[in-house]
Amino acid sequence: MKQSEVIKVVIGVLLFFTVAVSYAFEFKYIVNTITTLKIFIIAGIASLFFVAIVWRKFIKLSHEIFEKFIITNALLVMSFALMPLIVSLLNRQLGQRASVMTAYELIEVVPKSEQPYGILDSAAVEVDGFRIRIKTNNGEESLYVKNKSSFRQENQRIYLPMKRGGLGLYFLDES
Repeated sequence: MKQSEVIKVVIGVLLFFTVAVSYAFEFKYIVNTITTLKIFIIAGIASLFFVAIVWRKFIKLSHEIFEKFIITNALLVMSFALMPLIVSLLNRQLGQRASVMTAYELIEVVPKSEQPYGILDSAAVEVDGFRIRIKTNNGEESLYVKNKSSFRQENQRIYLPMKRGGLGLYFLDES
């Protein structure tokens, strides 16, 4: 292999791990966004626009139909894989700095325990977080809260610290 090919492989591997680590850190915000489906709708629309713009530039460079097929598929896969991450990051970074305690109707609070090897018979179960189901204007939502001090519960109402993101999507703030 030539040195330039080795450099391309190393850059590709580094980019893959960068995206994987970024998703690992951003996942807690993606799943704790009210109407998570909107992230994927916005990401899908943004991906189509991105592919349409970039495709027009790159498609002129290739002369064979197979090359055009590879370019199109690579653009589609990359954009659909990266856009949810980019949309979530933009929503969070361009949003409000202060969180607001927002009231929701509580459906249920379920304690969760995340043990790497399962629960042993003789071990006491420690609660790592809570899965909270709430009712919003758009229906039911499920959020994961790490500690009980993040929310306040009164009868059938629950008060959660929420931030409004730059794209108008609300997400749970546990900082």
